[in-house]
Amino acid sequence: MIRVVVDTDVLAYIYEQSPEADRFQSQLRNTVAAISFVSIAELHFGARAKNWNDKDIADLDRYLRNYRVIRYTNRLPRLFAELRAHAIRIGHPLGQPNRTNDLWVATSAVSAGASLMTNNDPRFRGFRDLTVLNCPPRRPG
Repeated sequence: MIRVVVDTDVLAYIYEQSPEADRFQSQLRNTVAAISFVSIAELHFGARAKNWNDKDIADLDRYLRNYRVIRYTNRLPRLFAELRAHAIRIGHPLGQPNRTNDLWVATSAVSAGASLMTNNDPRFRGFRDLTVLNCPPRRPG
């Protein structure tokens, strides 16, 4: 059973071994983590936009194989539509057109019955059926 869906920002922190990665990695130990198909697309877009070479893109693909993937299914777009309509009705940030990818990630977590690990908590906070993991704040210094 998938327990955590990891948002794109956290995946990037861990892949780039940034200082922010430590506080997320400790929470991912001994858990079943997954990613949304949309996060794969976002990371590949970032790599292409930065003109990564084929070797670097292959390294990214190897890294992504560490996670299960919440794939597109026939059920997923119906859930996405339901959640988007709800977000628009209540004025939640995930209802905004520029948050479509975030909504797909949230939909992936909801469909899997998993919590979402993100560093973008305000975008997701208070959204129906979505549990956002609270990661410890970054240590000063």
